Amino acid sequence: MLISTQATLTEDIDRAQKDLALLKAQIGQESKIRDLANELRKRVDVIEAITKAQGRPIILAEAFAGVIPSDLWITGFEERGGQIKVSGSAFSPTAVADFMSNLRASGKFKDVDLVVSRRDLARPLPLVTFEVTCRFEG
Repeated sequence: MLISTQATLTEDIDRAQKDLALLKAQIGQESKIRDLANELRKRVDVIEAITKAQGRPIILAEAFAGVIPSDLWITGFEERGGQIKVSGSAFSPTAVADFMSNLRASGKFKDVDLVVSRRDLARPLPLVTFEVTCRFEG
């Protein structure tokens, strides 16, 4: 009877070990699937961030285009870390002042500052060249 019980218990142990091996394999697969799911979530988050950021340049361009006086033109535009640097030329200092006023009045540009403004007397028609910095909060 003891030998029979031992044989039964040995079979049960063998079966349990086989089941354990199968379960370990399943757990390993589930772990891989969980890791893949986490990786996919990260990719989706990056894609969403990129998609949201794509609309910003369009909104910035539209807001900016609406504040440029007719007697002023932009020759340089640079955005870094939320700070915008605009350079250009105008027929008068008044046009530069109007441009800065328009930026402030739009409500979308903050911290509008004149970095440099100078009259270029070397040209037949003297122009004012300027550089303005601001932040866009569209």
